Amino acid sequence: MDIDSYLNLIVYRKVPSLTCSIFNLSNDDLYSKSLGYKCIENKYKSDINTNYGIGSITKMFTAVSILQLYENKLLNIEDEIYLYFKETPLYKIFRTSNITILHLLSHTSGISNLSLSESRYNTLNYLSGINLENNIQLYKYLEDILLFKKKVSGTEYNYLNIGYIILGLIIETVSKVKYKNYVNKYIIKKLNLYSTYFAGDKHISNLAVPYIYSNLNSYDIGTQLYSKYPQAGGIVSNIPDLKKLVISIFSKELHSIIKSKSLNRMTTIQKKVNYGYESYKTYVGSGLFINLKFNGMKLYFHNGGIMGGRANISYLPDHKIGCIVLTNSDNYPAEEISKNLLNIFVNHKSINTIVELERKLKLITGIYYSYKNNTKIKIYKKNNIYLLQFIYCKNNKSYTLYTIKYTRNIIYFNAINNLDTFQKNKCKIILNTKQIIFNQYLFNKSQE
Repeated sequence: MDIDSYLNLIVYRKVPSLTCSIFNLSNDDLYSKSLGYKCIENKYKSDINTNYGIGSITKMFTAVSILQLYENKLLNIEDEIYLYFKETPLYKIFRTSNITILHLLSHTSGISNLSLSESRYNTLNYLSGINLENNIQLYKYLEDILLFKKKVSGTEYNYLNIGYIILGLIIETVSKVKYKNYVNKYIIKKLNLYSTYFAGDKHISNLAVPYIYSNLNSYDIGTQLYSKYPQAGGIVSNIPDLKKLVISIFSKELHSIIKSKSLNRMTTIQKKVNYGYESYKTYVGSGLFINLKFNGMKLYFHNGGIMGGRANISYLPDHKIGCIVLTNSDNYPAEEISKNLLNIFVNHKSINTIVELERKLKLITGIYYSYKNNTKIKIYKKNNIYLLQFIYCKNNKSYTLYTIKYTRNIIYFNAINNLDTFQKNKCKIILNTKQIIFNQYLFNKSQE
């Protein structure tokens, strides 16, 4: 599958608009494309300069700011964070936490993640999250969640938005300017990022509307994560500006926004990450994530999400090629798209995708029979979940099918019964022969 075919498959089935670029460190476009509508209601098409909420990619700006202060010897990455909160109510509780700046950068602080996205501090609507309008409210919130701190710092990865808000407070303490002012002066203006700003700070006409989908015909308008505390997810940007950021971080030249030692900090593995494809071996660094075995390549990346948008920045250090993907809906992972674009471009083949899997799953529904038709199985879809049901007695037993992996002709599942969660049943469906193997039992699809 070529890149254009792949993107068309995604955009016209999954997202209102998608803007992407593959580029090198000389800022040459190796491939770029913008498809779909930045505004569905008015049928306004997106273009390569369209702005999107980049969500947690904001954390890269925060990490770079910390590393710049580290380069200027204004802080030490190994410092415990209590040192920067001596004049606040948090000093005492941070003093006993043993949390360092490095722990916050690498999401290994041990602080409990008590919310789906504790970066949504916006009072405008139900998507907003917690109301934090000043430091007093923030300190009280931090105090509360630190009481739930169960894990020893540095022992385990746990993605944490509030950790980057704490880093933002440290930036303010050390630099003696507000977080947004620091980022604007030392990153945004320094790199001439003309279309990069914090949500709510300015009005821009070429902005993609964020959409939250329940299905392709039903959606709500989302939010750009406008917040008093934007350090974890409040920036809006576009492809040209994000390319400048990536090139500056990875170019290792005099004009780079950070020095080589700081880039080494960002890309040094801290802990294994407990999500994503096992075969990719995902790890967390300090402001970046690392795949050691992405189809034989090392890959650095960071994802971002808002309530109605997904973003990804990826970089292949051995090839010196980057990829950026921005979308304006939250129902398809930009990370998968970005990795597919890079793999098609470099290796001339695509990786497994959600769209491809969904197309295969549609083929598995139906009735299956065992030898001499003595047992019947029904596979059907309900509320976007695939279920397998044994039909051989009054109490028909049902299993939820969880996809593990798939190849061209075989889909592998774990089959879990909600009343028997300790039993993990292995199931695979062979598409070309229309057969199911449930544990050791073979079933053939009915021809009716």
